[in-house]
Amino acid sequence: MSNQKLIFVVDDDPFINMLVVKRFTSEGYIVEAFETGEESLQAIDRNPDLVILDYLFVSQSKEIMNGMEVFDKIKKIKPDLSLNLPGKVLMIISLKITTLLIT
Repeated sequence: MSNQKLIFVVDDDPFINMLVVKRFTSEGYIVEAFETGEESLQAIDRNPDLVILDYLFVSQSKEIMNGMEVFDKIKKIKPDLSLNLPGKVLMIISLKITTLLIT
């Protein structure tokens, strides 16, 4: 069994996903990137140690879904997943990579 931490990155911009994946994998983390909230929700059973969410992205159904909505859905689907702890969810809120820590 691996001690590596699993990180989910959810951003509709493939370039941002690539940058984040590259950075964290170079530090030894396992990183999975998703371009929609729906994709990340389908994989939530993998119990990520950290979820990095884009604040605003377009869902597959073409409805606007923001990162807070995905976070709320994660909490409903996996209430036992300890994402409520500080440092478990990082919300990217601008193109300048300004971040807001959601606790």
